[in-house]
Formats: sequence, structure tokens, C-alpha cells
Amino acid sequence: MKKIIPFFVALSIVFTGCIEIVEEMKVNDDRSGTITYKIETDEFGNFFNIISEIAGGSFEDEMKKEFEKFSGKLRGKSGISNINYNFRDAAGDYFVSFDFASDKHLNAALYDIFGIKKTVFTPKFLTIKKSKIKKSNYAPWVERYLESEDIDLPESIFSKLVTLKSVTHTTNNIKKVSGQSVKLSQDNKTVTQHFDIQDIIDNKIDVGLKLKY
Repeated sequence: MKKIIPFFVALSIVFTGCIEIVEEMKVNDDRSGTITYKIETDEFGNFFNIISEIAGGSFEDEMKKEFEKFSGKLRGKSGISNINYNFRDAAGDYFVSFDFASDKHLNAALYDIFGIKKTVFTPKFLTIKKSKIKKSNYAPWVERYLESEDIDLPESIFSKLVTLKSVTHTTNNIKKVSGQSVKLSQDNKTVTQHFDIQDIIDNKIDVGLKLKY
């Protein structure tokens, strides 16, 4: 069976509607936090039937392997805990979530997952200070990951079909925020961003975020 592209990307092949990938992060007062990656769609049943016929096997099993592979890379990492993934959910939401003890531990784990060799010049995915949070533009990391996994994605697959919603929660009121497509909640404690996945894959957009509270 040919290699199936990662679960968080493959879903757009047979759909004409939008599929949303949600990246949600909560940062605590002690600079620890929780990250959840979720796929939101209500059409998984039809999707699995169609793709399994095309691929000549169980696409559902391949999807499960991708979830397990991602979770497996996190297990045993210093400062990473409470790793959970849900592959079949009644609401149609599939997710992977984990806690991180600090931004240092999170960055180290993500370097490993994306196959990045850390040097003094390597940018940090996340920087947490006393009153500031900075998320770097990780679009180049996604491009590198696809290359390392030998994954070729036709652009037509993603045209307006898959979007990313990035949500960042803080425990304090946010005083200032900067980034593309940012929206601040009424309670000033949550920032939401929306992007087209294709723009991220092509590294045409800066998905970084800076906020001060």
C-alpha cells in the first residue's frame, strides 16, 4: 500500500466543504501549558469509505497509525506529559493533546518531531516570558517535515478546502497582540487566528504571534 499522507492533511482529497484543523494552546501562570491539535469535520464516515476503496486498504487504520506515530514521538520526552489522542469521537472530532512543563521542553519536543537539529541559530517555536508570549512562524518547519517524510502534495487538493484555526489562551488580560488574522476575545484572554493550510505548506504566510499581558 502506498504511503498515506499525514492524517491532518489527507482529509481534503474528497471533500468540497471546509475541514478545520484546530491548534489550541493554553499557557499557565508558571509558564507551563497544554497543546491540542484537533480535526473538526462531520463527514468522516463517507471519507473513510471512499478513500479505502481508492487506496486498496483500510484508510482508517492508516490514519490511526499516524496518530500513534505522532503520540509515540512525544512519549518519554522530558517535560512532556498527559499525552492523549482520540481517533474515533462521536462528535467527529479527532485530536492529540499533551502538557508541557515549560517552553524549553516544548521546543525540544517539536525539534525532534520535525527533524530539526538544534543550534544556537535555531528559532524557538514558543517563547514564554513573565508578561510576553511569542509563537514563531513555523511554516518553514512544515515544509521541511513534508520533505523529510517524502510527501508530495498537489496544490489543487488544498485550494480553500482546509483551514487552520490557531487559538492561544492566557490566564491574564492581554494588553497588546500582533500577528496576521488575529482576533481578541471579549474577555481579553484568548487570541484566535485563521489561515489556509496551503499558504502554510507553501510558506507564503507568517503564522507567528506576539502578545503582551
